[in-house]
Amino acid sequence: MTDRASSSPDRIESTDSSSTTIHTDDAPSSVIVKRVAKATGTDPLELPPLYDSVDPDALDRLVESVSSTGSVSFSYAGHSVQVDEDGTVHLGPD
Repeated sequence: MTDRASSSPDRIESTDSSSTTIHTDDAPSSVIVKRVAKATGTDPLELPPLYDSVDPDALDRLVESVSSTGSVSFSYAGHSVQVDEDGTVHLGPD
């Protein structure tokens, strides 16, 4: 797995009420935790561990290696999460 620096700023390309395309050096699993924390007004450290819902390392590797269309969907902290092959993260009610 590629190491990622977490000090790089995020660039938000597009956003609506349920999805955002984020260009960042952060791993997709990290972006998901940050998005759910922001959506719920909760400190990320107070959320349940992401690994209770999905293997974060496997998710990161999958999103990095996808070369065709597809997505990964799962539930996390009361939200439906979908990660598209281009890194778009969609949040919705669970």
